[in-house]
Amino acid sequence: MQEQVQEIPVPEIKIPELLTDEVCILRFSEHNDEAAFNCLVSRYSSSIRRIIFSVIRGPEEDLEDVEQEILLALYKSLPGFSFRSNFKTYLFRMCRNKAIDFVRRRKRRFNMEKSLPKHQEIPDLDTPETLYTLDRKSVV
Repeated sequence: MQEQVQEIPVPEIKIPELLTDEVCILRFSEHNDEAAFNCLVSRYSSSIRRIIFSVIRGPEEDLEDVEQEILLALYKSLPGFSFRSNFKTYLFRMCRNKAIDFVRRRKRRFNMEKSLPKHQEIPDLDTPETLYTLDRKSVV
């Protein structure tokens, strides 16, 4: 005997700012509601920037780059959010991890610049292939 799963109704509220995080996530995931995603972004944008700044403490361009990385990752991963943890916890952990990844990439690039001759071009470190190769070399 198969157990029927009851579908959670998504309330029809016209003003996205009044929606809870969970409803915004459901509306974005199930109905591709951009307003719901924008509601989450505007709700947490200052916290996102504060977390990034606490890790990076660099120029404004770096903060903006990391913020864009985070928003893109959130946009892609939000439909798969499983509600096993609080959304705020999930988002803040993602912010911290992306900021730390950025610092690692910047440090790796700085170390490569120091070790390469002046005329040699530095490879693009943001491609997955280059990161995989560099990680493999550090393990060996």
